[in-house]
Formats: sequence, structure tokens, C-alpha cells
Amino acid sequence: MGEYPPSLHGTLDAGMEPSMDPHLNPNLLQGVELDPEGLAEEMLWMGNHRGHVTSFFGPTMGRHSSFQAHAADDIRHIQSLETGVLFLSKSNLKCHTRGGLVMFDYPMEEGADMHSLLMTDNNTLLMGGLQNYAVEVDLNTVQETQKFTVEVPGVAIMRQTSRFFFCGHTSGKITLRDLRSFKTEHEFDAFSGSLSDFDVHGNLLAACGFSSRGLNGLACDRFLMVYDLRMMRAVTPLQVHVDPLFLRFIPTYTSRLAIISQTGQCQFCEPTGLANVADIFHVNTVGQLLMKVSFNDYSRETEFALPCLVDTLPQLDWNHDLLPISLIPMPLTSTEPLLSDWPSALATPSPRRAPAVDPEILRTMKTVGFIGYAANPRTRPRNQVPYKIKDCGARL
Repeated sequence: MGEYPPSLHGTLDAGMEPSMDPHLNPNLLQGVELDPEGLAEEMLWMGNHRGHVTSFFGPTMGRHSSFQAHAADDIRHIQSLETGVLFLSKSNLKCHTRGGLVMFDYPMEEGADMHSLLMTDNNTLLMGGLQNYAVEVDLNTVQETQKFTVEVPGVAIMRQTSRFFFCGHTSGKITLRDLRSFKTEHEFDAFSGSLSDFDVHGNLLAACGFSSRGLNGLACDRFLMVYDLRMMRAVTPLQVHVDPLFLRFIPTYTSRLAIISQTGQCQFCEPTGLANVADIFHVNTVGQLLMKVSFNDYSRETEFALPCLVDTLPQLDWNHDLLPISLIPMPLTSTEPLLSDWPSALATPSPRRAPAVDPEILRTMKTVGFIGYAANPRTRPRNQVPYKIKDCGARL
């Protein structure tokens, strides 16, 4: 990836300066998001464990913006909107413009441990975490509209279709919940250890996770669990050749799955077919950099800061006798003398007197209390007072 000069964007505190170095410690990256949906842009958003977020743009991953989204908490989830970007931490939800300006700040209840959010429509989102409830928030009013009770240990991953909310739990289970009441309708016990990721497309649900190995603890399971949502039962598990940590359906290319490991290996396969070793690609072979994966099918152009107006001023012809000096911008100051200042001995304040009131106005004026009202005789142009050159000359 291309390097960028830090002088263009200032410097951050030690340990907070973002980098695209492939040797980067993976523990520093808490959330990575590619602007999804057709209304968003070709930008890569990353948040670290100290609440700082950075966006990258273009094939060289040049830095577009960088700012502090949360004071100290790590970034748990990033969601792009048409007007801004949502950043979820353990106990706070913030919305910033893509340039870093704060749009709103929504604090959570005390003791909350939020992990994921889901846009249920254009103006409503659902937030869940390792607590016994999930919260629905209206983005127009930035107010909580509903609170749903969930079972311990809470919700770590959420997806949605036209039929169900799909909630993934750290216990390895996936629950299918009603869209209105959020009550559990079905449950899949996918893994004996913990759930890593899952995705839904059409009538298929695919999940990856960890299985318990007794005294050896948890191990990444190379079998993907696939479920048929028409019959609500598991089909033949899909064995892959990488350690799956993330997976996504690619709906624009039939129903293929993209399975990605944390070490940078990516494998594509059909969820109901056989995985082929020839379909494995290496995204990053040096360090553990991948923390999340998203695909952007359509995008819009990215806005950049306006150019400095000082750099676009026209050239001035100093040989022109009538060149106005006012074309040269200058700061307003009251402490330094200007070249146009006259000596006080040669300058005398001479305010121009207000003209006399038209006699016709005084004749037709009606007084109510201490305020006079009169019709406009229209003997002078509106908002204009003529100069009395003869009177001024006589006084001088």
C-alpha cells in the first residue's frame, strides 16, 4: 500500500497514527468497513482500539480523513450512511460526516456493552451487544423507540431479511426472530464453541465459527454450517481449505460464498457444492491484517475539500494605472498603521448631516402616542439619500 506524508494531515498521539503497513498489529484494528450500498462511496473506513477512525480512498489507499470518534473506547462497528458514518463503541453511538464533523452523539445506558448495529430501514437502526436487551433507535429524532429483551449472553452479529432478524450469539447459536416483536421463532445450534460470522442470501444461511476441543480449548472449524431456510434444517456442511473467520455471499455472482481467513487467504465456492483448492487467493501473506470484509457493488463519487481560494487569484498587472488595490486580500487589523492612513493633523471627522424630513410627510403625519405614521410621498428613490454637494462645499 502507498505511504502518505503525515504533514498533510497533522500528527496524532503516539500509538494512534494510522498506517497501512502490512506488519501492523491486528489488535489495533477494531473495525474495518467499506462504504456499502449504492449511495455510499469507494472509501475504506478503519477504527482502532483507542477510538480513532481513518478513511482511505483510491487504489493507493491515500488518507481521506482522520479524526477521533470516541474519547477512549474502541470502535466496535462502523456503518456508512448517505449523509455520514456511524461509529459504535461499547457505550456510545456517534454519527460524523465523512470529513469528521459531529452530527449527533447518542450515549448508552450504564453497563451497556454494544457490539453490533443493523440498519433496519433508512432511518431506523437496531443495536445489540453482550447484555440482555437490544435497542431500536430512530435516526431522525436520535431517540430510543423500542427495547427488546434477549437471552444471555446477548447479540454479537445481526442480519435481516424480509422474514426474520438473524442474531448470532457468542455461544455458537443463531436465532431467527420476528420482525415486529423480536421474539425467537427458530434457533440453530451451529457451533459448540463460538460463532465467528454468518451471512444470509435467499433461502440459505451459512456460518463459520469455533468448535470445542476439550482441554485444548477452541479451534477454528473448517466446516461451514449451511442451513436451508425453507425447511429450517441443516444441509451438508461445506468443508473449506482455509481457516474461515469471515464469510459473505456475493449476490451479483450467483450465490457464491467468499470465505476469508484472518491471515489473508480467500476462497470462493458454492454453498451447496464442493470447495476447490484452485479457488484460493491470497490477499495478504505477511501479517494478520484482515478484521472485517465488505463488498461494494455500486458507489458514488467522493467529495474532497475545496481548493484554497488564495491559490486561484488572478494575476495582477502592476503597470495598469487604474488597478484597484482592493483586489489584494488583507486581514483586518487595528494595531498596525496602514499606508492609506492620514496623519491626525490633516484629518478631521466630518460626518454628513441627515437631510431634513420632507414637509409633505410632516403635514400628513398622524401621531399615536409618541410614534408618527405617514404615507410615503414617493418624492425620492427607495433607500437612497442624495448628496448635497453645494451645502458640503459651502461648509468646507
